[in-house]
Amino acid sequence: MQTLEPRRMMASAAQLDSQYLRFFLADTTTNQPIAEVTSRHPIDASLIQDRDVTIYAVPRDGVDSDDIGRVRMRVPRVGQRNERVAPYALFGDRNGDFGGDWRPDAGTYELDVRVYDSNQRRRVLETVDLEFQIRDDPKTRIIDVTQLPQDVTSRFPEVQHAIPNDSMDDGPAIRAAINVLTTQLESDQLDSATVYLPPGVFDVGESIVVNEKITLLGAGAEATTLTHTDAFAFDGTDITDTDVRLNNVNRAGYLVDFDRNADGAALRGMTLTGPNAIGGVFSHDADLLDISGTRFQTFLWSGLRSFNLDDATIFDNVFVD
Repeated sequence: MQTLEPRRMMASAAQLDSQYLRFFLADTTTNQPIAEVTSRHPIDASLIQDRDVTIYAVPRDGVDSDDIGRVRMRVPRVGQRNERVAPYALFGDRNGDFGGDWRPDAGTYELDVRVYDSNQRRRVLETVDLEFQIRDDPKTRIIDVTQLPQDVTSRFPEVQHAIPNDSMDDGPAIRAAINVLTTQLESDQLDSATVYLPPGVFDVGESIVVNEKITLLGAGAEATTLTHTDAFAFDGTDITDTDVRLNNVNRAGYLVDFDRNADGAALRGMTLTGPNAIGGVFSHDADLLDISGTRFQTFLWSGLRSFNLDDATIFDNVFVD
């Protein structure tokens, strides 16, 4: 029998930016989230480009919005707002129709937040001082799978842009983006790279293998969902990982596969769900793996299955059913 090596997962050393709220950057034209705002992960400036944006907050899973009386949000020299109803927006909103025409430059910003009690409106439940970055790094690249660039489509002419919410297989677009970015990372053109899944539901017909230094990023667990097509199906006899033997794991039954070549890879900001999949994520010898801000919901066996991780961060995730 192959034994497990010690695994160090450093979630206990990390702290949530807020116990009550999650924060997101959103496009005020489409009212769609772009990415979660955290102190731990910079936001790539290419995600914003020429968009008008705002920051909004919603209660965390398990937090009753009725317990929150109001939220005051402030970004110095940008804007300030008091909101009593979620979503709590920096420039206000009307039933989720966001206002504001902020176009932030690359740099470091401070988000100051006060969360007030609903019963005692002057009582502060929480004060948040969140410093976040918008990064414009020429050695970092992000590919939106719904808008594949020319170097991807010319290398893989048979691959179409991913279309969310159409129940068709988006796996080829995701894999093509990963392949092109992997080539650029291996040739030292890039230091890191991201495959971006914007808001919507994306379906895959087989497991997505993520390579070294590549982040699979969504717009937030409430906005981006990765699931499987009808062709991605396993019955009970396929679930062979009910013991600790690595070689018995049916890795093809997991939506996302981080193998030994996935050092420094990450998965953030989406919901993984698969009622006909064995699990959400399989990981094996992927050092410095970062899985955060993700919801794992409804699988046949396990949300996250890992072997031999070193210095991994499994943080701020939700596991359902």
